[in-house]
Amino acid sequence: MKATFTNTDLEKVLRQLLRVVPNTTNKVVLKHVLIEAKREQDRVDFYVTSEDMSFRRTLFVEATSTSVQIDESGSCLLPAKEVHEIIKRANGPVTLETQKDRTVIMFGKTKYDLAGLNPHLFTPYGNTDEQVTQTQVLAPNLHRLIRRTSYAAAKNLVRPILTGVNLAVVDGDLSAIATDALRLAQFTVPSEEVSGETAAGHSRGFARHVGRGVACIG
Repeated sequence: MKATFTNTDLEKVLRQLLRVVPNTTNKVVLKHVLIEAKREQDRVDFYVTSEDMSFRRTLFVEATSTSVQIDESGSCLLPAKEVHEIIKRANGPVTLETQKDRTVIMFGKTKYDLAGLNPHLFTPYGNTDEQVTQTQVLAPNLHRLIRRTSYAAAKNLVRPILTGVNLAVVDGDLSAIATDALRLAQFTVPSEEVSGETAAGHSRGFARHVGRGVACIG
């Protein structure tokens, strides 16, 4: 893999990914970020995962003012926090190049040589493909859905299940319900596209702690 990024865009992506990386864990791989450069698709995907959620960010090659230039496809699995600290010091284009089991990070006259893990060790959290239902919702609608319901979620951990917002795809729409046992909030927004079991008219719920973190739908 060999790809060159603008330092500001790469730092922003890594900073967002660190929200999911656990501070303490017995699984070393969970402290790493998987970077996959796909030259044929003009994209670089970044993945992190924890015990209960996964997060992906993508940078695309654009005709002008592009965030990334891909010279060679490939992947690497690097310690997320260490890479972020390195990129924060960059003040210009940053190049990542894999060389066997090591990854070289270069910017200006600076060069870092990092030992990563085998990318095949990374497995995103989630269900198998046949168990997954996916829905696409416009960002403003998703923001409104969470804002209209998350306030009713419990703020303490006496009953942990009540600290989340339950998301369900019903009749092609995305519905959310939250309660702290004293009040209840429900709101529904239209889905742009639904795939999986619910596409046949069934419903399926997704319990996520959207009041405390990032909501994943799928």
